[in-house]
Amino acid sequence: MRSKLVNASLAVTNSSATDNNNTTINNQNISVLSSSSPSLPATAIQVNADFNNDGFADLAIGVPDEDVASLSGTILNAGAVNVIYGSASGLSTTVVRSDQFWSQNTPNVENVAQANDHFGSALLTGNFNNDGFADLAIGVEDEDVASLSGTILNAGAVNVIYGSASGLSATVKPDQIFEQGLGDLEQMPEFPDNFGYSLAAGDFNNDQRDDLAVGVPNEGVAQGFDGIVQVIYGSSSGLSTSEVLADQIFQQGVGGLGDMPENLDQFGLSLAGGTLTMTNLMIWLLVHHQKIIFLLTMESSKSSTVHPQVCPPQQFYQTRNSY
Repeated sequence: MRSKLVNASLAVTNSSATDNNNTTINNQNISVLSSSSPSLPATAIQVNADFNNDGFADLAIGVPDEDVASLSGTILNAGAVNVIYGSASGLSTTVVRSDQFWSQNTPNVENVAQANDHFGSALLTGNFNNDGFADLAIGVEDEDVASLSGTILNAGAVNVIYGSASGLSATVKPDQIFEQGLGDLEQMPEFPDNFGYSLAAGDFNNDQRDDLAVGVPNEGVAQGFDGIVQVIYGSSSGLSTSEVLADQIFQQGVGGLGDMPENLDQFGLSLAGGTLTMTNLMIWLLVHHQKIIFLLTMESSKSSTVHPQVCPPQQFYQTRNSY
């Protein structure tokens, strides 16, 4: 399904500066395409953060079409992520520690690599357990998910690998995988939902832990491919669907969110989250040859959850032929 969707990439750098098109999240400056941006680039995905908390930014690079080796042979387009660590002399594969290569066939990483999973198609950093080390969420947009009725193709998943003093590790704190219907996560997987196609982070309930928003642009709600966004909250033990708050689902026309779901809306196609004086979640979608941006302003108190009613959702339109 990757060729049928429009990718948006976010370039992330360690900075406290902001400008009219930038949002600062936990000292990471994320360039957000504004309504006047000329295009949505479909390029390599890369993010950086400090995975080992040594004061130097590190770089994670998604390789979603990487062919991965296995005992049974090469798995085509399974996907991978390369991680390079920062140092006083810049990014280096040797100075602080060796670089890392992650796939679903890496020991202790949840799930196994399959053809056309596209592990690494979306990347996001956040401090989900507030331990001082940046963590990495990895979108696996075309993950096939097992169910009682059989394998559901392209349902999608998100792997989360946590930071530590030695860098990203699947064992210091066990990594996680999120799939619809797994554990307490809302909704059931369907073909081709593409859960994890887009990712965003922000401290939506102001408890000093980042939370994760997951775009599911091909979720069928009222029509086909109208899309939803799911939110999973951070906790002292990491992302959890129950420890602090239950996970949430947002879709057009529900709970005060503007407009109504329509066929091929692909709500949640791309996301950008950030913490300002209040928390905002921007949701891009393409519908009827227009680009529409929803800006949800959330309550920013420790007892609050994400409530779009606090400030009515705003919509901004831009015609397709202008980008």
